[in-house]
Amino acid sequence: MSDSLVLNLGENFVRMADINADPKGLELLSLIYQDNTGSFIIEETEKGMEEKAKLIEKLTTSLKSKKKNARIIIPDGLTFSQIVEMPKLREKELLSAIKYQADQFIPMPLDETVIDLEILNEDKLSKKLLVLIVAAPQKLISTISDLVSMAGLYPESIENELSAVGRLLSFYSGLSNLKSSVFLNFGFSTSSLYYYNHELKLITDIHNFKLGFELFLKEIQINTNLDILKSRDVMQKIGLNKDASLDLESILKPSTEELIKEIETFLFTIKDKYHLPKIEQIFLFNQASLINYLSQKITSHFGIPVSLYNMTNFIKQNQIIQGLNNNLSPFISLSGAAI
Repeated sequence: MSDSLVLNLGENFVRMADINADPKGLELLSLIYQDNTGSFIIEETEKGMEEKAKLIEKLTTSLKSKKKNARIIIPDGLTFSQIVEMPKLREKELLSAIKYQADQFIPMPLDETVIDLEILNEDKLSKKLLVLIVAAPQKLISTISDLVSMAGLYPESIENELSAVGRLLSFYSGLSNLKSSVFLNFGFSTSSLYYYNHELKLITDIHNFKLGFELFLKEIQINTNLDILKSRDVMQKIGLNKDASLDLESILKPSTEELIKEIETFLFTIKDKYHLPKIEQIFLFNQASLINYLSQKITSHFGIPVSLYNMTNFIKQNQIIQGLNNNLSPFISLSGAAI
């Protein structure tokens, strides 16, 4: 059993849980979350930091756990990630090659950046490594660490959503009946697409883009007289239902088409790279459940089964799970961090 809590700090939410992970699966011991919090990440003022720290402290108390270590997850959009294939080199040569590779996709000086790497796979036949490189601004990591410490917790680790979800799928994907699948991590202002390689049981390709739930909210607010809370409500109840009395589908058409275009480009790239006849399934998670009929809309465009990712085949049923109506898609990153 882990001696750490898991803490997901999003752009407009905080999620915290005590999760037990073992070879048989996951057990959600306790869970608490709060939406519409504003960013937990970008806080410049001391007063703002104190307010966010008090909220985390309050949620920790409500969680009723004596654990003080915290494994922290932050949005993909605040980090720079790349999965690359590299030759098997000596440690010193590998580090130099990775720094060179990182310099190609990180738009800031490397001396102001924290870089982490993970060897995902080693092909002994070709003597090549598949390496995940994740980088983040040093200032961001320091801010998060200070914030969590102010809340009375001890930051054990900080990783992005890609890293946490990749670990979860490597251990408990539950996707043995499929040969090719893509995951859409639908975030607040940015989203990510992951290709899950079923042969390797790893995420091997990623695509980040600036589009998320926030854009859909703004479309509704601009085109109706609804405030932000009512906009969220109708999005969850009506969403893209073309038969509803309020025609949100037309209002949200520009945002929906932009999202579909990003998915389309990624699917084309993946099928060409891996010589796939088709992608068998698209899974949605994070804030995707906040837009009703989103999965049906994507399905109708691509003719591919699309659904919220379901963890119930590897997580122990209890009152918490039942209280969420088995919708665990917002908590996938949180679960991965517990492993």
